[in-house]
Amino acid sequence: MISVLFALGAAVCYGTSDFLGGLLSRHSHFLLVALIGQLSSVVAVLGAMLVLGFGPPTGGAVAWGVLAGVGGGIGGLALLRGLARGRMAVVGPVSGVAAATLPAIVGLFLGERLGPVSAVGVLLALPAIWLVASSPEGANAPRTLTGIGDGFLAGTGFAVLYIGIERAGTDAGLWPVLMSQLASCLPTIALWLVLRGRPMSWTRSSLALAPFPGVIVAGAVLLFQAATSGGRLMIASVLTSLYPAVTVLLAVGFLRESTGRTQRLGLLLCAVAVVAIVTGV
Repeated sequence: MISVLFALGAAVCYGTSDFLGGLLSRHSHFLLVALIGQLSSVVAVLGAMLVLGFGPPTGGAVAWGVLAGVGGGIGGLALLRGLARGRMAVVGPVSGVAAATLPAIVGLFLGERLGPVSAVGVLLALPAIWLVASSPEGANAPRTLTGIGDGFLAGTGFAVLYIGIERAGTDAGLWPVLMSQLASCLPTIALWLVLRGRPMSWTRSSLALAPFPGVIVAGAVLLFQAATSGGRLMIASVLTSLYPAVTVLLAVGFLRESTGRTQRLGLLLCAVAVVAIVTGV
């Protein structure tokens, strides 16, 4: 039960961070928001290591941590861009379904087994994403379609993060988490170099708040590592992938975002797919 609570806590942290990061990226360039957040996440993990201990770093754990960080960094950039230029109530659920499905497949190869309900959930994910993507209704349809690709890329990156952290284990303490947060900066820095010289909009207030999403993400990764230490990859990943529900609730509550009928059906199927995967494993 404690592993379930850790995974749900990670979902709340990820969803809150996505909402804040997406909101800030509408006022400052998403690269600026991402880099400040990632550096803040590194500092937060270092603080946690000072309190909880460093543990013995091992080559395998560090390597898995780096892979997890690269995936998380790419996923975070894609999500921030999608949330900044798309609709939070669409980009988040699409990324969540993708992030839940790939680790479940990897879990199968690792010997974990899906029950019939979970298998139905995975199958429901594809039409759910299709319905969300094929709903060009209303004035905001271009923004809806724009965020779909970002949601797919973000979900794949987060799946790599989940798998890497689970494979790293806990024998090396928090070193895999630290390496993942350091490595997450690499895609951001690489993209920064590619876009160097281009104007990047920013506001002082949004950049001042940019560390908060990063600190919250650090908490999410720590909670996910704790969840996988006492549970299975499929259970932890699909529960953590409920994070879009938090993003959507915040977007609807604070930004008054609305959805069309086709989108609502797609979002409902996204929710059913994730819940089915969770309850069936």
